[in-house]
Amino acid sequence: MTLRKSISFLFAIGVMTIAPSSPSFAINPPVLVAQLSASELFDRAYEKQQKGDYRGAIADYTQAIRLQPDFLAAYGNRGNSKARLGDYRGAIADYDQVLKLNPNDPLAYLNRGDARSTLGDKKGAIADYTQAIKLKPDYADAYYNRGTDRAEIGDRKGAIADYTKTIELDPEYIGAYGNRGNARADMKDFQGAISDYNQVLRIDANDPLAYYNRARVRAMMGDRKNAIADYQKAIQLAQNAGNTRLRQNAINALRALQR
Repeated sequence: MTLRKSISFLFAIGVMTIAPSSPSFAINPPVLVAQLSASELFDRAYEKQQKGDYRGAIADYTQAIRLQPDFLAAYGNRGNSKARLGDYRGAIADYDQVLKLNPNDPLAYLNRGDARSTLGDKKGAIADYTQAIKLKPDYADAYYNRGTDRAEIGDRKGAIADYTKTIELDPEYIGAYGNRGNARADMKDFQGAISDYNQVLRIDANDPLAYYNRARVRAMMGDRKNAIADYQKAIQLAQNAGNTRLRQNAINALRALQR
């Protein structure tokens, strides 16, 4: 099981990480859209986006763009909202506009790469992550995402290198340890994999996926006793977390091991 990219760090704030310029909005009287400036529409859209009203945010960002066609941050945040709604092609179109206005925006490349990856364009995604890294060499998220897509196309050595760089930049990047462990396990580096899963559990002692993956590797190494203990722990923690799928996978693996 591979830890996927987290949408939270990709889409939550927006391409320019621009927060509203005004802290609040008057409730009365109601303001007509036609009376609002592009900046005011952006602020209102951002508030809607933060509250999960992505359709409302898109409508306001669109109106802001009509008033100010070069409003880079509005394109970026509209792309983020579209991605949240599953409109990845629409999101890519908005990120394209961001990069047309500013070809040196690493976050726009990161976000477009994630959208491309979700649509199955792994090579296009990797190209975007690579460009993000060129623009921002210490971009841990870009290394992590590129590593994930490299692993998915079978380039495990490249994936391990990217996860290692992610960890070098951010030693507490839990997903990078977990995914590097998976890639190492696929390459039969079982001790290396266990070391990585141990690091996951150092950061989060209640991570059921780390116990599950460590159990899987221990079983492949013939360490039946510790594999059983890890599966049992994974079942308990997955139940506590409400992760029924992982819990059932661990139960099935444990039963197979105990036969």
